[in-house]
Amino acid sequence: MLLMELMKVRFRMLDSLVVVVCGMFNVGFVPIPTAPTPIANPESYFSAPIGSVWHYQGTEHKREVQLTATNIAVYMNSATAVKTMQKDGQRVIVFIETNPSNRGERESYYHVGDEGVIYHGSHPHDLFEQQLTPYPVVRFPLLEQQTLRQFNLKDGDLFQDIDGDGINEHVDAFAEITVGSLETLSVLAGTFQNVLRLNGKMELTVTMSSNGEVIVTKDKLISWFAPHVGLIKSIETVNMPVIGGVTMHTTVVTEELEEFRIAEFSMGPHISPPTIFDPVVNFSVKQ
Repeated sequence: MLLMELMKVRFRMLDSLVVVVCGMFNVGFVPIPTAPTPIANPESYFSAPIGSVWHYQGTEHKREVQLTATNIAVYMNSATAVKTMQKDGQRVIVFIETNPSNRGERESYYHVGDEGVIYHGSHPHDLFEQQLTPYPVVRFPLLEQQTLRQFNLKDGDLFQDIDGDGINEHVDAFAEITVGSLETLSVLAGTFQNVLRLNGKMELTVTMSSNGEVIVTKDKLISWFAPHVGLIKSIETVNMPVIGGVTMHTTVVTEELEEFRIAEFSMGPHISPPTIFDPVVNFSVKQ
């Protein structure tokens, strides 16, 4: 659940600008911008020895704006680093999740190297996603408040006929991620120090082939990663308008680490994914 899993927010820039401008008038000088703070040992936040297991408790809220209907679902999701393999010329880690975002089993592929983390797609294959992958999740070194454009697709094929005229809709899509500051965060699995926060956002602008109507879906994802553990919490908010109307569908999915087992790097190249009944022990975390 690393990146699609990985997208969302920001809007404190205006407040920051007001503070800076007021400071200039009050004290009579222009402040010298400081260099971004580098995150130490960035690779430790995305370490995933083969055999490691993470269990998450998830909550999905679905709501229709202008309507009173709200649906809430509680679910479980387990992620396992199963093996490594070659994909698109890179060595990738294969993750199997039992129920990410309450959507059923998914297999995904990530490369973690000296230059950062690269997403290489998933299985079942998504034709739209194949126009985007591989793309960077983050790049090293990690610098606080640094923003990375992950992809920027123009006039792509959505591979869906939303308006029912027999023609696939076209789509523009972009995603970016901003590195936040380190913080302390408590989740079901415990309290973690030096937690890395990533704020991501993605927008899909779909144009209907039948009448030119434009639908914009916005996805925001906040993810928290603990050193030597990985993803410990995520909150994803998706706002999707209804075609031909003013109703907005809003879905908020939260996943929080409940249990985990980090394997030794010396483990073999392949293991079987665990069942939901496998015991998991919370190991001590190096901070």
